[in-house]
Amino acid sequence: MTETGENKEWRIGFWVKNQDYLWGIKYPRSLDKNCQSSTKYCYPNLTREGESRWKDLHDWISRKMLEKHRYKWGKEFDPTVLTGIGGKNSQQSLDWGDIINKVLNRIEGLAPVAGSGRSNSLRWTKEEWAEAFKHQIPLDTPLDKFESGKAMLFVIMCIVTGLIEGRAKEGTIFKRRGRMCSPIDTTLQFRVTDWEEWIKKTEDIRKNRANQCSKQAGYDGCQWAAIALILSVYESMTSICNQCGPYEVSYWISKDDKTDEAIDMQQCVLNDQQINCHSLGSQAETGNMIIIRPGELDKITRSQVFDSGDQQRASFEAQENSQNRMMTLATEQGASRSNGVDRTQDEGPTEQVALDQESLKHLSSCPSTNPEARQSCMKIIEKSPLDPETGTTFEPKVEGPPQDNLTEADKYLRKEPPEASDLIHGMDEAGPEEAVGNPFWKDSTPSVLGGGPRWAIMGGLGAVVCLAIGSGYGLWRAFGRRRRAPDRLRGAQAGEGYRLRYG
Repeated sequence: MTETGENKEWRIGFWVKNQDYLWGIKYPRSLDKNCQSSTKYCYPNLTREGESRWKDLHDWISRKMLEKHRYKWGKEFDPTVLTGIGGKNSQQSLDWGDIINKVLNRIEGLAPVAGSGRSNSLRWTKEEWAEAFKHQIPLDTPLDKFESGKAMLFVIMCIVTGLIEGRAKEGTIFKRRGRMCSPIDTTLQFRVTDWEEWIKKTEDIRKNRANQCSKQAGYDGCQWAAIALILSVYESMTSICNQCGPYEVSYWISKDDKTDEAIDMQQCVLNDQQINCHSLGSQAETGNMIIIRPGELDKITRSQVFDSGDQQRASFEAQENSQNRMMTLATEQGASRSNGVDRTQDEGPTEQVALDQESLKHLSSCPSTNPEARQSCMKIIEKSPLDPETGTTFEPKVEGPPQDNLTEADKYLRKEPPEASDLIHGMDEAGPEEAVGNPFWKDSTPSVLGGGPRWAIMGGLGAVVCLAIGSGYGLWRAFGRRRRAPDRLRGAQAGEGYRLRYG
């Protein structure tokens, strides 16, 4: 391929402080069925099955970064253009494809593994690279052979050139880079506050961000995913060449109203899985530094996107706090049971599970990856005295058939059992009041259904027996009299006949 791409004039010889630096051999191109780490654009160990802190990274790249993007790897960007490095001491000259391949090859070796839990890594883990490649595990096809692979090569190229050039030198080193990489730079944009929060010496800020950047939640809260990707590329570049650099993140970091304009120029270095930033002062710039010049930063242009991201972050933090409370309760309940203590015997329903309304509204907070933990979590929710829908105290409801649809016999049987004195003295009187108006019947029903004392059950059974006796006696009185009335009538008629006959 001749040098006909938009990048045909791109050279990075100045980036290398020592022109005799040994870059190693050029990787040979691979066969489709023999994709190994020692062949070009092949990274079979880059992806791994597991939990990613951010979901749908493949969709974030293909749609958010590159949707309707007309510049393609292998077309407008020509990877065979020589970079101006290599070619000395019997070394071969390196083209842009060689440089990007070396960066990804080193990322493959440096990317951490999250394992069974969430990672606190500053960079993308192998599980997150798998998310970016749509869970293609292993990557057994060269990236330049399929569309999403070429898209990733293009994104890495934009990050590499952005780290080398910096916004202050825009267009002077890589002409027409802005034309090709503008959508990627915009999507990767983050604020100074986002950067400061991400590099804090605490793992919590990095471990508890699951699902904030996803198709379901939206991509307005992907600033930390962007920083982690940039740091993955930066770490790889410093590992490939420790005599190259320095680097800048000014294409992506922006200031807002909270940024302190008086901050001195910062130099940041990644050491032992953490970044240390200090005022540069009169210190000379070194190759492995990230330089941040607050006075030269652009102001954010998409404030509504960052505001939306902040709202997402607050929502997910509330949800995670809710989940942590429920998991703590599940652990405490399990510990009580293992010690032979049945909490339900000693505690009322409110003391047994003291969940707030917000916890119950986030039933999805129960972890899905651990069946045992989820089961304990859901048991706590089921025993809660609060109604998940309304947040009010939950009371069991006893429902019966509508009164309008009952037959006369059903209505009679649903009446309250009469008192003993009524059975003796008032069998022919009207039936007692409906069950709804009787306090005893109303209060005893939930008690029986809810496992109340034995005397309540016995009382209910006694009431049913009395009801049956009263109903039987009443029916006998009513229908028995009707049967005797015709007998008396027939007797009277017979007497009259006799009188006529013998009179």
